[in-house]
Amino acid sequence: MRDCNRGDFALVRDNYFDVNPVSKTGTRSCMIPCHELERVIGNELHPESRDDVPIYLGVEALGWLWL
Repeated sequence: MRDCNRGDFALVRDNYFDVNPVSKTGTRSCMIPCHELERVIGNELHPESRDDVPIYLGVEALGWLWL
């Protein structure tokens, strides 16, 4: 699942420029869900170093959707 997620992200990263999470407002968000999926998988595989702050989908990227 992690390898498929990373492969999908590579396709998106190569074709779009705004693909990394942003957190300037205090809420982590991203235009695509691959970073949130990576966080969830990492929490399951490594519970000793959990990241419990979700990365929301599209909160700060809505402006780019109009381009």
